[in-house]
Amino acid sequence: MRSIMTIGGKWIREHYVSVYLIVVFSGLPLYLHDKLYDISAAKFSYIVYVTLSFFIVWLLVENKHLKDILRRGWEKKDILYGIFLFCAVISTVVCDYPAKAFTGSAGRNLGLFTCIIYACAALIVITAGSLSDQVFFPWGLASCVVGVIGILNHFGIDPFGFFERMYDYQIPLFMSTMGNVDFFSGYMAFVFVFFGCLLIKEKIVWKRIFYGGVAAVAAFSVSCCRADCGYIMIILFAVFGWMLADSMDEMLGFVLCICEISTAIAVTGWMNCKVTSAISLDGVGLLLTTSCIPAVIAAFCILLFVAGLFLNHHLMDSGSTNCHALRVKKVVELVVLILVIGGIAVFCVTNFTNLCVKGDGVLSMIFQKLKITDDFGATRGYVWRKTIEYYCKLPVKNKIFGIGPDMAIFAYDSILYVNPTVDLPAVFNNAHNELLQLLLTHGLLGVLSYYGWIISSAISMLKVRREKTLAGACAFSVLCYLAMMQVCVNVVYLTFIPFLILCIGKNSKI
Repeated sequence: MRSIMTIGGKWIREHYVSVYLIVVFSGLPLYLHDKLYDISAAKFSYIVYVTLSFFIVWLLVENKHLKDILRRGWEKKDILYGIFLFCAVISTVVCDYPAKAFTGSAGRNLGLFTCIIYACAALIVITAGSLSDQVFFPWGLASCVVGVIGILNHFGIDPFGFFERMYDYQIPLFMSTMGNVDFFSGYMAFVFVFFGCLLIKEKIVWKRIFYGGVAAVAAFSVSCCRADCGYIMIILFAVFGWMLADSMDEMLGFVLCICEISTAIAVTGWMNCKVTSAISLDGVGLLLTTSCIPAVIAAFCILLFVAGLFLNHHLMDSGSTNCHALRVKKVVELVVLILVIGGIAVFCVTNFTNLCVKGDGVLSMIFQKLKITDDFGATRGYVWRKTIEYYCKLPVKNKIFGIGPDMAIFAYDSILYVNPTVDLPAVFNNAHNELLQLLLTHGLLGVLSYYGWIISSAISMLKVRREKTLAGACAFSVLCYLAMMQVCVNVVYLTFIPFLILCIGKNSKI
């Protein structure tokens, strides 16, 4: 009996972190309570119970070596996250409703308690020993299930009866087990980018096939979603994902990812015309599914890859030892530079001049999407403007430490109002922009420390991506997610997985 307990204890010590990640990655996306109702509260409870349970296990397992464990895996830049937690504590203490700021019960469960849960998760993952990539396989399978359900929902098929208690106008706003279409789009886009990065860097064939399959389902899921936020991550991956490739074999992985998303968009556009029960698309999804943009991008990537193979063969025949991927990358860098400069120029012209492109063409739709007005992004522009105005009028202490975690709803009660030009929902408790949300709730010091921690950690991981391939995949996907969150609602169960991916990347960099 003692030997069995000894073996069991050893197994727990070696694998409890992997078990924790598998339980979160595979369970959180699928976990529901009462179908789509109370989905946010249900998933938040799941995170809390699972994380606290494994944090207790962590304390029991590591209690003898706690001092040494706490020194493992941490870098000087991690003090920034400590400063963020300090700002959260200060803003909770000084706010008008400290109890609600602690629990997050007034808004979206983003209170100080949630910050503590995130810190516990970081301690579990970052201080762990080496982690195996096997934790990503259950997550990939769970994400495929989530994606397939969402695709079926888009085409009017509801196999689990999610929509039985909804009104007709609510049905297009919800997809699969992730709930709101914005959350579904953001989650599946993150899955696509992360597994796309793994596909680029992976050397083992069967793993590449699995990663490619998950990325394909995720790409199809995003293309079936009428929310635009996920396309931000897709576009960033298409523009900058090639930077992860350090050989022609890895460049092939990137080209395959581009072909997957292009094919998914094309198939979705074709099926939307054929299936009468399909939910109509709008915004970026409508633009891409009704234009040749994805096909042109895919064709360009394929031609560039073929040119790289030809160049590789030519250099090898001539006996040259020069890096054959260097010239291909220079061409890509030039194209990306032109695209970035062009995008910035179009954005500036759209917002700082009186130029207006009328009509229903592609160019007109692009100009409409880039112009920041009160109506931008389903009233996001209005809320952003009012948030900045409110922050500028705050006392100095609130400008530094914020008005309290998850206290934005009380600010918006006083500064937002329904007017004839802006149709706001009945309850608006989030800035739909993570940077502005944190600036309001955690103050300038809080937002600088939080973003400083994430960006500096990601940069340090990207620097070692050649030696630590997992670190590069984690860093790039998290940076793409961070960009998407500038137009998306900060929701605990949506942000928690990218947070864990960042911690895994920090762990793998050691």
